[in-house]
Amino acid sequence: LTEHVPPAQWSPRQLWASACAEVAARAEQIGAHMADPEADLAPEAAGNRLTVCVEPVPGPGQELTRPMKFNLQIGERQCILFGRYKCDVRINDESISNSHAEVRLINSSGEDGDGSGLRLTIRDSSSNGTGLKAPNEPEAKLTRNSFNPLPNGSQVIFPWRKSKSTGVQLRYNIHIGEEAIKRMMAAKLAAKEAIAQAKAVEKAKAAPES
Repeated sequence: LTEHVPPAQWSPRQLWASACAEVAARAEQIGAHMADPEADLAPEAAGNRLTVCVEPVPGPGQELTRPMKFNLQIGERQCILFGRYKCDVRINDESISNSHAEVRLINSSGEDGDGSGLRLTIRDSSSNGTGLKAPNEPEAKLTRNSFNPLPNGSQVIFPWRKSKSTGVQLRYNIHIGEEAIKRMMAAKLAAKEAIAQAKAVEKAKAAPES
């Protein structure tokens, strides 16, 4: 029906159906690109460096709103620190340790090396623990002071044991490599456009039928 009627003459129901179909198509396209969580690691690892983006997930107690981009390189800057005091990602909550956890670029042997077999890891050094939700895996508490693999598309959780007073548990999505970061930004833009489109549809639904 809609292909024979100009969009300007669509009913609210037709506008709503079109908006839903477009949002679903964009989500499917973005999801297909993110199907391989390790796809972006190999190309940059060959050059001893890796770009990592930490994306705060909106929620109670989350003060940060913008994704943070870090360029890690063996022999130079190799880690991202999370904690309450003098850290790259500062988390202002009483349940967070001064130096709570670190994301570190290492080689496959777990030691600083020449760049062969680079991988991204996360290590918990806190009192209340750190959680990890890897792609297609359940949430799990990290073993303290152990380096754990951190795949693209993971979500880290601070703290694992919630504060009794605030009940806050903060989450951050991890995007590895420039291509993964571009897809994340495209997804955020698509979500923003979807919200604007949904508002326009709601406005059209509230208007009287002609």
